[in-house]
Amino acid sequence: MKIKCTQHIEAEITWNEQLEIAEKTLRNILNWPDHTYVSQDGRLVTDVVYSTSHAWTDKVELRKEATDDDKALQRIINLIRANRYKYKD
Repeated sequence: MKIKCTQHIEAEITWNEQLEIAEKTLRNILNWPDHTYVSQDGRLVTDVVYSTSHAWTDKVELRKEATDDDKALQRIINLIRANRYKYKD
């Protein structure tokens, strides 16, 4: 994220934008690509979309066993997503 200002400006971001920034920042810290998550069986997987004349999605295993950091990030992402509609802008 790049923010460069040469003068004083006032900017306001919505609740959903704040949550989106938080999620993207946390994903970057742990090097999680988009569509990456801890599966119910404890693996770290990512969905990869392939497309030719048809499109399909495969689950690609990144780790056989999610680390404690992976599990913590998944819990935080779940909280972020659950709160998207908690406050109306």
